[in-house]
Amino acid sequence: MTQQHEAVRSGHISFEQAEGIEGRRSPEAPGGPRTVEVLGFFGAAALAIATLILTFDVTLGEELADIFLGTIDNVGGGLVSLAGAAVLLAVGVRLTAGDAGAIRRSGGFVLLAGYALASVAFALLLLDLDAGDFTPLIRATPVAVIAVAVWRRAPSVPTQVAIFTAAVQVVGALLILFQLDDPITPASIATSAALGSTPELQSWVSLLIGTGLGLVWIWMGATGPMRPRNAAFALGAVYAWLEAIQLFASDDAWVMLSIVVAAGFAAGALRWRSSVLAGFATVATLALILQVIMVAVDEPSVSTFYLWYGFTGAAALLGALLLQRREASGPAAAAPTERA
Repeated sequence: MTQQHEAVRSGHISFEQAEGIEGRRSPEAPGGPRTVEVLGFFGAAALAIATLILTFDVTLGEELADIFLGTIDNVGGGLVSLAGAAVLLAVGVRLTAGDAGAIRRSGGFVLLAGYALASVAFALLLLDLDAGDFTPLIRATPVAVIAVAVWRRAPSVPTQVAIFTAAVQVVGALLILFQLDDPITPASIATSAALGSTPELQSWVSLLIGTGLGLVWIWMGATGPMRPRNAAFALGAVYAWLEAIQLFASDDAWVMLSIVVAAGFAAGALRWRSSVLAGFATVATLALILQVIMVAVDEPSVSTFYLWYGFTGAAALLGALLLQRREASGPAAAAPTERA
């Protein structure tokens, strides 16, 4: 395996960049890998949409009122989704065996579409299952197995999305199994609505563990088990941030959280040379400024926002120019010392 292919596999560069390094820059003729990629993307999306529509039709029938009468055909709908998932997974496995990067990338997307249909299929097929606190874990297990299989078959952004969503489901199922969280049911949501309260979708324990899951995902992307690396950084950062925001509900806590998150993302960008984490550090800092304004200023006006963002933005750009100047002059200044 060449260095370029290893860099592609680890997620540091794209296969298009690897092709450029290898000198393959000429236009591609119709019928080549990019044509296969487009057909794979469209075919997977169109077949998934058609399968979902057919699943909806078989499950609910012609009368929407059947949902409330308990006469839905969840098994029939589940079998339809399962058949569609089997077709997409088989095609995805075939495409990921290709040599061209474009064909393998389309295969990853097809595998993700197959995984999504499989998730719908098992949710419907196991809808009537009642195994107590084990029910969510039993429902999540086949989906997790498929997610692991597709990711091991073709580590890519789409398949990593699949395995991440499966991990979230398994963690939630384990929390219910160990009675650290309560299952969300239509009955509990209806009861809360009838009482005029907002249903509590997650406990503080599940939010804390969810934040930890996002941070662990970032760590796995940095240390190697989860590839592509930048996809792991993006998924982990977004999930950890969203869970943490819900965990710390007060304004003051949000300010402290944004400081920690922005500093953490910036430190990760430096430690692992990641532009993705640098981008998230930027977003966290923008959110921090907004939160500080809302807490520190009683009645913020339009001028408050453009002054705060304007001054901080101008200071950041000035700092970037000064650092860029120092970076550019660094090697030149060091050269006489080396010759001496």
